[in-house]
Amino acid sequence: MAYVVVGCEFLVAVVFGWAAASKLRTASSFRDFTDSIARLRIVPFRLSAAVSVGTVGTEAAVPLALGAALFGLTPAVGLGLALLMLLGFIVMIALAMRKGTAVPCPCFGASATPLGWRHIVRNLLLSAIAGAALLGQLLPQTPVDLVLAAIAAVAGSAVALVFVLFDDVVELFTLRPPARRTGAGI
Repeated sequence: MAYVVVGCEFLVAVVFGWAAASKLRTASSFRDFTDSIARLRIVPFRLSAAVSVGTVGTEAAVPLALGAALFGLTPAVGLGLALLMLLGFIVMIALAMRKGTAVPCPCFGASATPLGWRHIVRNLLLSAIAGAALLGQLLPQTPVDLVLAAIAAVAGSAVALVFVLFDDVVELFTLRPPARRTGAGI
């Protein structure tokens, strides 16, 4: 169980670290994120910049809090913070869908895919992973082998890419007829 917890912790840390980094990559990236928050019309326009700063700051805090475990501190704080953020994201996406607001998901950088059910599913899965790791942290801990823990960390980090690239993965496995081509010579 300890290795599953380690893998889940690294998965959560990579997902949240990637999310924060993608929004802070350039000034334009952050502006685009702030604009998307305003277009959601869930918070008053005047608060969209503050919500953007708070969101990115909290996303960046999650991997830092999880990394504090390397110094003997509990990763439960980072996991709890991640869980709260994910649940908040689920509510925000549901509200946007209810309003019929079709704003692209700025979760991991620029995207053309509007927030929708796939993002709720992704965040529910991530919530389950963060919750399982948090529960694992609350159970009695057994000593871990560092080599096996490193393997679990690499595996968790690799699986995190599925969540970071979730829109692409869904598109890859969504069965749709090929786009109809028109024009001369085709």
